[in-house]
Amino acid sequence: PAGDGPGSRFRNFAALAADGAPVLVLGGSTFMGRELVQQLVARSARVCVVNRGRRYWGTDDPSGGRAARLIADRRDTASFVALLGEATDRLGCDWALVADFSAYNGADIRCALAGLKGRFATYVYISSDSVYEVSAWAGEEWLPRKESKGEPVVAEVDSARPEASSTRRRLKKADSYGDGKLEAEEALAEGLREAASSA
Repeated sequence: PAGDGPGSRFRNFAALAADGAPVLVLGGSTFMGRELVQQLVARSARVCVVNRGRRYWGTDDPSGGRAARLIADRRDTASFVALLGEATDRLGCDWALVADFSAYNGADIRCALAGLKGRFATYVYISSDSVYEVSAWAGEEWLPRKESKGEPVVAEVDSARPEASSTRRRLKKADSYGDGKLEAEEALAEGLREAASSA
């Protein structure tokens, strides 16, 4: 349905008419996402939560009606892209922040970026420490690094993929979740680079 009621994909979009920074939360139903949504609405941000509309722990709206909601599923790429575009059009301006809790692979990130069409200031992707399980360092069986004195220090750059395709395949087989999350990080970096170069 095209309206803004309970049967619609767009719910409570009147919440976006208030003052405050507009924030789009992809996911946001459970754990960290739910907490972020609650913190944002407590700070008077204009929040839109995008999820599949499933019920968790007795509620399908963790914001208690204080955030707009868009029911969309990334697995239906064309619909997801169109609905994100329409939600942004309804907002009437760019999102100050996109917080993405629900991307599991590069395709998930690419469809979000396609729907947003660059209409955001900051995109934050909540990944996983599992990306290190498919990194070049993991491919080296976690050999001590020369710069490490004592306990190894893991930095963001350590999530780079190994060069050898055979090592990549072995690590992906051992941790497909981490492989997908790293693929999402790579897709976001590439998408942001492409957007910057075409601007």
